[in-house]
Amino acid sequence: MDIRYVTGTDANRFLNTGMLVDSFARHMPGETLSVCDFGMTEGERAFWDGAGFLLPVPDRLRGHGHPWSRKAGFFDFLGDMEWDAAVWLDADMVLLQPIAAAVSAIVDDMAAAGQTVAACGDVPARTLQGFIDALTALGVDLAPFERLIDGFGSDRSGAYLNTGFLIVRPGPFIERWRDVVLEQDEWLLFEQNTFNALVHAGPVTCRILDAARWNVHGEALGEVDVTGEPMTAKVLHATSQGQRHHIENEIEYPIGERVLPGWIKLFARDDLRAVQQDHIVGFLNRHIDAIDRAGLLQAPSS
Repeated sequence: MDIRYVTGTDANRFLNTGMLVDSFARHMPGETLSVCDFGMTEGERAFWDGAGFLLPVPDRLRGHGHPWSRKAGFFDFLGDMEWDAAVWLDADMVLLQPIAAAVSAIVDDMAAAGQTVAACGDVPARTLQGFIDALTALGVDLAPFERLIDGFGSDRSGAYLNTGFLIVRPGPFIERWRDVVLEQDEWLLFEQNTFNALVHAGPVTCRILDAARWNVHGEALGEVDVTGEPMTAKVLHATSQGQRHHIENEIEYPIGERVLPGWIKLFARDDLRAVQQDHIVGFLNRHIDAIDRAGLLQAPSS
């Protein structure tokens, strides 16, 4: 079975992507994690290309620069490659253990059940209507989401899904997702909300995975155990509503007398952040010369 693993990154997100790449290399020897160009800087593109990770922008997506637009067409980055399934991981994730065997088993089950996509429920768990109510109460305009739901006849009582971790099989559903996203203007989580509207419009069936294993984010970050044997969690995701369980900011990561600047998302919990730090160090130790050649190191701003 040919399964492709894919992430994507835009400009200034280099360190988070490096963490994911290092965690993948440690836990998935013999597998390749490819990095889609979602709007990298010239130096970042040179690094990922030189390191053998880069998937360049396909012609279909070249006129759509928003990272969420390109994410909805991430499978287009695979070009002429043969694949039975593709696994998407957001660049602010880290792997805690090998996942290849479990992914293969899920893909087999999906094929037997005629399922095209697999995703985790959002955390905290809520329905499409619950998501709309919660975000509208915060002053977010989700009228575009409501129009999609009404237009597709989507079930508002269906579980709202998070697209940080996806398993997809080739087929009309993912192509439809991409096409509908590319028709839209930019609004909050428009690729994820479109995915939800389409999943709950039927007749496509979506396999819902356990977020406590495959996409630990939100409130689950306050409870996850990363020391147990065997460990339940497979993938951590540095995202939470209102930054309750993560922090994000511009930083200058010190490397000798220079720095590697960029935007970074870190877990609020010390033990989870230590996992990230371990992967930052591992990534830099493995690639620092190439990072330097790509011109990504700078003098400190102050």
